[in-house]
Amino acid sequence: MKKSSVLSRAGLAAASILGAILAGILLMTAVYALPTARMRHNVEISLPYILTEGDRYQWAPYHNGTELDGFTDSLMLSNAIYEGTGTPLHDALVNPRPEYTPGDMVPVDSLSRYAQKQEGFREVTYARYWHGYLLLLKPLLLFFTPSDIRLLNMMAQLILACVVLALCRKRGGLRLAIPMGAALLCLNPVSTALCLQFTDVYLLLLTFTAGMLLLETYKKTWGWLLYLWLGILTAFFDFLTYPLAALGVLLAVEGMLTQGSPWEKSKRMLFHSLLWVLGYGAMWAGKWVCASLLTEQNVIADALKNALGRTGAEERMSLFRVIWQNAQNYVNPMGKLLVLLLALVLAYALLSKACRFRLSWRKAAPMLLLALYPFVWYMALRNHSMIHAYMTHRNLAVTVMAVCCAVSLCLEDCKKGENIE
Repeated sequence: MKKSSVLSRAGLAAASILGAILAGILLMTAVYALPTARMRHNVEISLPYILTEGDRYQWAPYHNGTELDGFTDSLMLSNAIYEGTGTPLHDALVNPRPEYTPGDMVPVDSLSRYAQKQEGFREVTYARYWHGYLLLLKPLLLFFTPSDIRLLNMMAQLILACVVLALCRKRGGLRLAIPMGAALLCLNPVSTALCLQFTDVYLLLLTFTAGMLLLETYKKTWGWLLYLWLGILTAFFDFLTYPLAALGVLLAVEGMLTQGSPWEKSKRMLFHSLLWVLGYGAMWAGKWVCASLLTEQNVIADALKNALGRTGAEERMSLFRVIWQNAQNYVNPMGKLLVLLLALVLAYALLSKACRFRLSWRKAAPMLLLALYPFVWYMALRNHSMIHAYMTHRNLAVTVMAVCCAVSLCLEDCKKGENIE
């Protein structure tokens, strides 16, 4: 790559990040200027189901993979309906919410009491995250209750998932559509529809995958920007749930649809991963710096303190234990049925002689490298992945999709000697 091209891309990346930080501050300031009385009323209407579900609710009892995060959803709704200080820019940077008991570990209670206009709360802030979800949540709460939003969320996710699967079938045939379907099932679409906390990454994953397939960005010279912006928007919208899933699915799709040697594919995959990390890290750091400079809080110090805690690697949190804590969320009837269905599809293809399996490490190598991504994530964020396994297990969808893609790349059409379509 020419030096001028490298400099041009570096400049475009820097402009994208700085522009995203500025746009993020302006957009968040705008939504914090919206009146909250109507939002508060709509939340009050939905309190019966919010209080019934509480901080932790399993829509399929005794199966941890079906657990919803009512704890964080209550924080999100509290952020959305709190009237704030009256200074939208300040509120956009420090993200205040009401709390009724110091160190309150039951935010559902605080949300309920504030929605019912009870006095006696104190204001707390949560400045180390962007809270970009408020760009959608605040306007929606002006017109809909949280219960209504669940229905809209489910409809939007279902439509997008259908679009993605159809595009996968069109661009890459069944060898891409089946792995994608397996990955989406591993993300548990029921939970992503019912839980605000799980929504953002899932919607980003579906939207960016659809965009990649529609525009065929893997063929464009500017396609690398997709990964940079995925990292930027993930940092802006997400609460550190399962962000790696969005990156991994995009990398798998591109790996299936592009040509090149294993080394070339692996280099491209690692380059795009670094772009995602750059966008993700820089956007997050942008919030810390701006909030520290423009408010009275030292958000940088708070963020670094929490980052060190989340990467804890105490002996009791061995990597193997962290991996098992996450993987066991798939040891249930749904997980077993998914494995059985994939095995039956493969068996049918082989027994009907529609194709043959020819192991090729050369073809599978890039996908097998991608399959290791979640384990690297768990190693880096050991503490967080251990105590939040009810949501971080979704990162393993990357491993499932990558392994399925590796197998499909080793399937050859019996008549043509080519990959099946």
